[in-house]
Amino acid sequence: MNMTKREKVMVMILSAVILMFLYSKFLLNPKQEKLQNLRDEKVKLEQKVKLLDHKGNRDKEILKLIEELKKEVNSLSLDIFNYIEEEDVIGIMDEIIDNSEITINNMSITPKTNEMITLNITEEVNDLDKSSIEQAYEKVIAFNKEEEVQEKNEVKESKNNKTKVVDVSSSKIGVTLSYKGTFNQLMKFISEIESFRKKIVIKNINIISGEMFELSGNIALEFYYLPISSNEEYMKFYPNADRNNPFVSKEQDSNEMNFLTTKADLDIMLKPTSSDIPTIYVKLSDDKDDSLVVFDSEEYENCKIIIKEKEEKYFIKYSVGNKSFPRIGYEMFTPNNEGLIKIEVNSTDRNSDKDTNGINLIIENETELPVKVKVISDDKKRPRCIITDVVGKVELE
Repeated sequence: MNMTKREKVMVMILSAVILMFLYSKFLLNPKQEKLQNLRDEKVKLEQKVKLLDHKGNRDKEILKLIEELKKEVNSLSLDIFNYIEEEDVIGIMDEIIDNSEITINNMSITPKTNEMITLNITEEVNDLDKSSIEQAYEKVIAFNKEEEVQEKNEVKESKNNKTKVVDVSSSKIGVTLSYKGTFNQLMKFISEIESFRKKIVIKNINIISGEMFELSGNIALEFYYLPISSNEEYMKFYPNADRNNPFVSKEQDSNEMNFLTTKADLDIMLKPTSSDIPTIYVKLSDDKDDSLVVFDSEEYENCKIIIKEKEEKYFIKYSVGNKSFPRIGYEMFTPNNEGLIKIEVNSTDRNSDKDTNGINLIIENETELPVKVKVISDDKKRPRCIITDVVGKVELE
């Protein structure tokens, strides 16, 4: 088929158009779409990078504000108990009583209780009137909620002249004391409470006037605490190393205190004749049941104790009436305390005129160590334990 020159030109133009269409449809358009997608992804990634940078800066500011809050909380907690137990309260009251020189007849401590303290806070304040902790707290809230300062101020202005009620959970320990002393001692006692390094609340005080201007009565105290920190250093107000026994005289000799708290080597128990158990028990304090000597009598019985030393070893033999331990020879023992041998006699008061039993204590100490005898709770007028004869170093405490 022969085509004219005009037809050939038309076919060439049509072919070129078809080629351009195919190139645009299958090659150019996909590349353009891919390029646009890459551009969109780039914009999104740039936005994410900006958000991450903003968040990083915001986190740094929040951490800085948190540190400021911690410092402020620590300064505020200087006047508040962080954590106390009943044993801490005993130590605190002993310190205050000792400084005021008032006489306390008895003290009762109520268990710990939790309660909500309601605080009425007036919001009619400006930023200059607020503490740094309040301002820092508001800034943290603004950062977390991504609020503008202007919006926050509008919210505050809409709440002016209103009172906000805040409930705070707190724990407390109650203490009730019965006191006796002069007016000056009572004023000193109250002053010591009010000036104590931690806040103590005087809930109630009762005053009764007696003879010679002496005052007596009761005073109720409350120890509130907020567990601000969980650090172990706050778990005890008084560390164990700083605790003293408040129930002994401050002027008592330290050697005597050491003797009172040491374990005895030989225990003697005396009971009245009206008791349902035998009247005399003697036993080594090494928990050996076979060392127990039991004797029941309505009269005084001789209780003889012989202690010997041989080659730096100690031996003992004791008897009540016709009973003894050991039956033959001596029993070896090791003194519980360095430098002494302790005998402890636990007695009781007489309960009637017919209560006439007891022991005549005879001690023969053939060692270099002193034997110290401690008699507890014996009748002052008619003692059950009478030391009738001693040999060697024997002391009655």
